[in-house]
Amino acid sequence: MSRLVSPRSFVLGPLAAGLALVGLVVAPESRAETKDAKAAPSASASASTGGGKVNREEFEAALKPNLKEMRDCYDKALKKDAVAEGEAVLIIETQNGKVLKGEVDRPHSSLKLEEALKCIEGVVKKIKMPLAKNEKGEHDPKAKATVKYPVEFSLGIDVSGGGIKTTGAKIEYEKVKQVFFFNKIEIGRCYLEAYKAKKGVAAIGKLLLKVEVAGGKVGKAGEVTPDTTLADADMKACIYDAVKKFKFPLAKDAKGNDDEKATSVIVYPMEFKGQ
Repeated sequence: MSRLVSPRSFVLGPLAAGLALVGLVVAPESRAETKDAKAAPSASASASTGGGKVNREEFEAALKPNLKEMRDCYDKALKKDAVAEGEAVLIIETQNGKVLKGEVDRPHSSLKLEEALKCIEGVVKKIKMPLAKNEKGEHDPKAKATVKYPVEFSLGIDVSGGGIKTTGAKIEYEKVKQVFFFNKIEIGRCYLEAYKAKKGVAAIGKLLLKVEVAGGKVGKAGEVTPDTTLADADMKACIYDAVKKFKFPLAKDAKGNDDEKATSVIVYPMEFKGQ
């Protein structure tokens, strides 16, 4: 991940009724700039062609048929052993339903797979755009508009820790969640290997992970059955090996002080989602 922020969920959700794309989530309403994406000022635009805007719903309808191809760009980059997630911020200049200029705003994009970004730009340039609207709110083939829109790419892994449980010595929940969040890339490598081994069909299911911790170090890591539905044995073994290298916070003694000898058992849920 190119930017580390507070823990968040990376659950893959359906893009539309009957459609769910592996690793691709379109930004929700709040992430689009406005209901109508306004045109950026253009020195070359005359009064009759400048100041156009594109209706957000119309834009998303035009974008939707191209999402699978964008997802394919991401998948191909991942097959070269890159593990990454993040947003690709699209900037599209349009007139008369055509893309005049289509690119990814790299400085403001958190997805850093250059091969994927170049491929996505190729897809963007082929989008059949809706007509922009002029200052009167009418669709106008002469109106120009520039749309800025983020598309998020995810491995489809949820390690947000909802429902985490611990027994034994007290250990801080939020710090445990941070351990999994900041080490998510290691879990992602296990997922990616399973994904590639199945020729693009990702191993999916829930893993209720049981981790025994003493002095901040992992003694054992395994699953809780029958709550675990993830069936890929190799993928689970890879995750256990990765987790054994994690460094956890020290548990607390009865007085609330760090105790290097205290032991805890963490039961941590994670989910791997596919189509």
